[in-house]
Amino acid sequence: MALLNGSSDEKFGIILTIIGLIFLIITTYIGFTTFGVWSDEIFSILMINLPFKQFLAKGFTDVHPLLYYFIYKVIFKISLLWGYDNPFILGKILSLIPIYLLVLLSFTKIRKNFGMLTSGIFTLCICAMPRIMIYAVELRMYSWALFFVTASYIYLYDLIDSPNRKSWIIFTILTICSAYTHYFSAVASFCIYILFLVYLVKNNKELKIWFLSALTCIIAYIPALYIVSIQFTRVSNGFWIDPISLKTVISYVYFILSPANEFVPGNQLISPTIIGSLLLISIIYLFYKKRDTYTSISFLVVILVPLIGIVISFIMHPFFHQRYLVPVIGCLWIGFSILLAKFWDDKKIFIPVICIVLIISTIGCVDFIKMEENDLASDSYELNDLNLNMGKNDIIIHDHISSYNKFRFYMMKENENIYFNNSLVENVNNTLNSQNIQHKINNGSKVFFIDGKHENASQLRNAGFNLIEIKIYQPTYGEVYKAYLIDTKRA
Repeated sequence: MALLNGSSDEKFGIILTIIGLIFLIITTYIGFTTFGVWSDEIFSILMINLPFKQFLAKGFTDVHPLLYYFIYKVIFKISLLWGYDNPFILGKILSLIPIYLLVLLSFTKIRKNFGMLTSGIFTLCICAMPRIMIYAVELRMYSWALFFVTASYIYLYDLIDSPNRKSWIIFTILTICSAYTHYFSAVASFCIYILFLVYLVKNNKELKIWFLSALTCIIAYIPALYIVSIQFTRVSNGFWIDPISLKTVISYVYFILSPANEFVPGNQLISPTIIGSLLLISIIYLFYKKRDTYTSISFLVVILVPLIGIVISFIMHPFFHQRYLVPVIGCLWIGFSILLAKFWDDKKIFIPVICIVLIISTIGCVDFIKMEENDLASDSYELNDLNLNMGKNDIIIHDHISSYNKFRFYMMKENENIYFNNSLVENVNNTLNSQNIQHKINNGSKVFFIDGKHENASQLRNAGFNLIEIKIYQPTYGEVYKAYLIDTKRA
C-alpha cells in the first residue's frame, strides 16, 4: 500500500512491473499449451532418461557443462516417484523458474538499491525484451545461465556499495553455479570478477576477500576441468558454427535488440531493423550521459563476452553462437534500467525510450506466439503423416542420432526404434533376421528406415533392399530426414 501512495516515478514503476508480469504470464501460458520441440531439446530429454553412468559418459561428449542436466534429471526422477512422467511440462517449469526468480530479485534487491522505477523497467525488460520469451520456455540451460549471471551482477552492487559476508557468499555461489551451467556464462562471471578487481585496485579497496572468493571458485571448478578438456578437444576437431564475419557481429547486436521474429537454431543471421537501431542509439546515449562504475561494468560484460567468443573462434574454430549471448542479456537490461530511470525528469528522453521498449516488447510477444504456434503446427503435421504410415508396434531403423532420439522420446515412442551409426547394411540384415524382429513382422509389424543426414538409402538399395519412400511433412527446423518403408517380403 505504501508503494501505491508513493511518488509518480514509483507509481509508473509499478505499472511497468504489472506490464512485465502480464508478458511473463503470456509466456508461461504459451509454454504450457504449445509443445513444438527441436533436436537440442530432445537431447535434454535423452539426458534425463539415461542411467547415471551413461548420463556422465554422454555429458562428457556434449559441449555444455552438466549442472542443468543434473537438476533436470533429479526433478524428473523425483516426479517419477510421485507417478508423474511428463518431461516436457517439467522442463518448461524448470526453464521458467529463473525468470520468476529474477522478477523476485527485481522487486526486492533492485527496488531496494535503485528504486521502484528502475525495478519496473528491469521487470519489463527481463520478461519481454527480445529472445527472453523464447529461452524462458526452451528445454535448455539458457534461462538458468541468464539467472546465475544476472543475480551475481545484482549482488555485485552490494559488494561495491556496502560489502558484507552474506553478499560475498551468495556472489561466490552464484558464480560457481554459472560456471557449471554454460561456458559463456562462466566467461561472463569471469569478466565480472576481473572488472570488479580493476575497480578495487583503482579505488584502493581491500583485495583479500576478492582473492578468497576467486580461489574458492577456482577450487570448486577443478572437478570440471577433465570434462572441459574432453569437450574442448571435440570442439577443436570441428564444430558446426560458420566462420565469424562482420555480418555475424552485426547479427549479435540485433539478436539482442530486435524483436525476435524467428528462432535461430543454426547459422541464420539477424538483419538490422529500424526499431533495433533506435534502441541501440538510445542505449549508447544513456550510457554516454549517465554512466557510472556499476553500469559501466554491466555494458563492458556484454561487450567482452562476445569479444572473447570471437577471439576463441579465430584461435581454435568457430565456436561462438548468438544464443551464447543470452546469459549476459540480464546485465545489459540492469544497466539500461538504471540509466533510463535517471532520465525520469527529462520526459523528452524518457518517454520515447520507454515507448521503444514497449513497442519491441509487444512486437516480440506477438512474434513469439506465432513462432510457438507454428512450431506446434509443424510437429502436428509431421506426427500426423507418421501416424498415417506407422502403427504402434512397428520397427523404425535410424542412421542418425537426432532422428532416433526424436522418435523414441517424442514422436513415435510406442514403436521399437533402433539406431546404427556404422555398418548399416550388415546391421539392418542382422536386425531383420533376428528372431524377435521376425516374430513382430509375422504378427503384422512393418519396418521403416529413417535416412538422416547421411543419405544411406542408396546403400540399402544397392544391397538389394526394396525401399518405398513415404512422404512426411518436414519440421520447420532441426534435422531433415527421409522416411522409407522396407519391403520385408522382398528384402
